[in-house]
Amino acid sequence: MDQADPTRDESVAEHDRLIVGSGIRGSKLLVTGAFLAALPNAEVLPITQAN
Repeated sequence: MDQADPTRDESVAEHDRLIVGSGIRGSKLLVTGAFLAALPNAEVLPITQAN
């Protein structure tokens, strides 16, 4: 997936707590999956494969 791709995995959108950021500790954000799914132009897609 391209970094500019606004799609979000359906399983990610269901999580209550997600940490997003770079490798620097101070640049991390704690967000919900619902927050990510609500971002402008984001799409939630069922792209996770079952094991």
